[in-house]
Amino acid sequence: MQSRRRLKLAVVLLMAAGLMGGVACWHSPEPPLNAEELRFVGRWEYAGNKAIAEYRPDRTFTSSGNETWVLHRWRVSDGILTVTSSNSGSYIPLPEKLYDAVRLLPFFYRFTRPHAAGEFRYRIHWHDKDVFEKVSIGGNKNEDGQPYSFLMHRIPEDK
Repeated sequence: MQSRRRLKLAVVLLMAAGLMGGVACWHSPEPPLNAEELRFVGRWEYAGNKAIAEYRPDRTFTSSGNETWVLHRWRVSDGILTVTSSNSGSYIPLPEKLYDAVRLLPFFYRFTRPHAAGEFRYRIHWHDKDVFEKVSIGGNKNEDGQPYSFLMHRIPEDK
């Protein structure tokens, strides 16, 4: 009887340690921004519809009109902008495999969500230092079957 309790306690402690380790690894520091990424930091306006996008130095991305539960992360390499969306909000984002295991535990399940919800890639064409065009890569196409294209203008910082 007592050995059974110890086994249950050991399993619970191991799962809690694994969950905390997974969260700690997920929030590990990222490498510094590269030269391409530094050009993006700031606030940008979509030409034509006045929506605002902000690329932050911590690689988070916000855009006016987005649902608040979505967290966007961004990265640029070789002229390709990659935006990853996570439905984390106030929940703990977990890798898919860990989330599958945690959702079997009713108490922990209420505080977690799967990490990645979607990834979007764009080819970047700079017109000058304050204007760029991003063109969708892959399956993202408009009703005419053409890739989506967005012209972005930097919003000057208030002094």
